[in-house]
Amino acid sequence: MGDQVEGNSSLEVIDTAVEKTVDHESRDGETHHSYKDDPQWADVTPLAQDDGPHPIAQINYTPEFREVYDYLRAVLASNEMSLRAFKLTEHAARLNPANYTVWFYRRKLLVALNRDLDEELRLLAEVIEMHPKNYQIWFHRQKIVELRESADGELQFIESMLEEDSKNYHAWQYRQWLIKTFNLWGSELSFTSKLIQEDMRNNSAWNQRYFVISHTCEYTESVLLKEVLFTLAAIDRDIYNESPWNYLRGIMQNLPSMSEFALPEPYNCSMLAHIRNLLKSRPRLSPYLGSFAVEIFEEQLAKDPSIKDTELMPMLEKLETCDDTVRKNYWKFLRLKIENEQTK
Repeated sequence: MGDQVEGNSSLEVIDTAVEKTVDHESRDGETHHSYKDDPQWADVTPLAQDDGPHPIAQINYTPEFREVYDYLRAVLASNEMSLRAFKLTEHAARLNPANYTVWFYRRKLLVALNRDLDEELRLLAEVIEMHPKNYQIWFHRQKIVELRESADGELQFIESMLEEDSKNYHAWQYRQWLIKTFNLWGSELSFTSKLIQEDMRNNSAWNQRYFVISHTCEYTESVLLKEVLFTLAAIDRDIYNESPWNYLRGIMQNLPSMSEFALPEPYNCSMLAHIRNLLKSRPRLSPYLGSFAVEIFEEQLAKDPSIKDTELMPMLEKLETCDDTVRKNYWKFLRLKIENEQTK
């Protein structure tokens, strides 16, 4: 087994040789760097995976994968802190980027060997490009940025990834951590506006908008009014888009009354009146408009019991028969529930 790098002249010699070695393993698995034939690894005895005496569903690893991870287990067992181990982790991570232990060990090596963190971020950019929805890679990037104590270039990197997939959960999760950790709120609201204008069905951008406002100015009366108008404008452009309806419900849910919320120009009416106007103006019912209308009508029941038979129950019956097949049984359940409550 390899020893610790500190105070070990043999490993220092090996690491010097490793630095000069051109990495020649292929990424297609056909040929690769052979560790068992490499004199720089002659002192390490590979440690095979122990699947027990009678494995039920043994995985058919490639020879390259098996060898790389056998040597990785060996240096892990001895807690070797060397350049050759560091290079081995890259080989292992490329073969299986979802292996948390590989990234954890690599971080220990990065610190112990005082490796260039910017160089590590460049490597991660390449690996994330190939595996954009791999949690372990994004988490490793987060930990490297923590060690680096700087978010320089990170928002731009995330934006480039979101250009490829604007709803990448891991990219958004990392962006939220980055913004909170390094106080990068400044232009984030305008960033969400840009994404929403490009794609109003981008749930992630709407969610980020809620996240930003909730952690900065909060939904004060003036902010809430601006956001309601912003959202209604998006609804006017596409009433069959679920995203703005969900956002509208989210920002208004803690109000004393959603139905009586006063809308200024260009609406000049209450939210209840606006929802009624939308229902009258659309020949085909939007299930998202209908769902919001149900909440508004339910809220009005205590003040106007007649709304049950004139608007609430008819709306639930419509929702049962509209295109919202996923929630058809829910609307039926809600209709029966309200009927039973009203008869008690």
